[in-house]
Parts: sequence; C-alpha cells; structure tokens
Amino acid sequence: MTQRTLEQRQQDARHKLETEDDVWLASADSDGNPALVPFSLAWDGERIILATDGKNTTAKNLTGNPKAKLFVGDSRDVVLVSATAQVFAQAEAPAGALDLFAERTGWDPRGSARAGW
Repeated sequence: MTQRTLEQRQQDARHKLETEDDVWLASADSDGNPALVPFSLAWDGERIILATDGKNTTAKNLTGNPKAKLFVGDSRDVVLVSATAQVFAQAEAPAGALDLFAERTGWDPRGSARAGW
C-alpha cells in the first residue's frame, strides 16, 4: 500500500466524517474506568454531533470528564479523533445541531423523552 500524503489523509478523514454512519466513542468515569460505545454521528464541518440518553454511562462520563476519543472507519483505515465533549440538554443544543443530526442519521432524538446530548 502506498503511503498517503498528509493532505490526502486529511481529505480522506473529512470524507469519512461526511459519509460514515457510525463512530465508536471512548470515555472514562472519574475513577478512570473506560467505556467504549457505538453511536450514530453527524458532522457539521467543525464538530461531531452525537445524541444519547442523558442518563447513560457515556453521558455521565462526559459530563464529569469531557475528554474522549472517537474512532470512525474500519480497523484498516480508521480516523482517530481526540476530543473535548460539550454536553447539552436538548433545549440547549447549538442552533441547527438537532436538525442536522436528524437529517444525517434518520433518527430525531427530539421524539424521545429520554434523549439528551
């Protein structure tokens, strides 16, 4: 396999963020206990948008410790993103984020009484 240039790797990473449906998110609680969970994703060109129940382990982890790792793609060509999460209740989500997420993933978390950000 030919090694890609930095420019090509960046272009390929953006393409994955635009076209992949799923992402694995790694987080840890305050004791350092890890969790690795799959999510549907939407990307707005600057941030990865995920939706989940505000009471689940990942939401709790990211509220207490916003450092996360995200993995997009398969094991032979994965994009690894080191991130600092921002957790929002639905009513506080950035303008357009819910619409983009629903359009991109086919699931609108606003229809779920338990969904959170």
